[in-house]
Amino acid sequence: MARGHRIARMQSSLLTDLARLLRSEADDRLATGCTLTRIVVTGDLSEADVYFLVHGDRVPEETGAALQCLAHRWRSELYRTMHVYRIPQLHFVWDQALEEGLDLSLKLGRMEAADEAVSQGNDDAPEVEE
Repeated sequence: MARGHRIARMQSSLLTDLARLLRSEADDRLATGCTLTRIVVTGDLSEADVYFLVHGDRVPEETGAALQCLAHRWRSELYRTMHVYRIPQLHFVWDQALEEGLDLSLKLGRMEAADEAVSQGNDDAPEVEE
């Protein structure tokens, strides 16, 4: 259990410190168009997937590439400030969970509308796609 606690602590610290670095060291356009959502660290603490969301008309691939360019410098800064033996390799990943959740919510809404139409005996019930 101690290992799981250590991973959770590392994830929390990395998220806090990377968000600070994003606000302070990234250019304004990148910092205002991106939010770090979560971090998943491997069991041996050697790698970390840093999930991010983009806002507005930002292109996720371009934002990920810009963040990846900053990864080496940010790892150096994290090493200096976190006082740990090893900082994981950072891999920036576009977090699609919000979009997948919205898509699922829309599908559920269509299914509820179709069920309501069928229960009212309406033959013009909308088709629900899978």
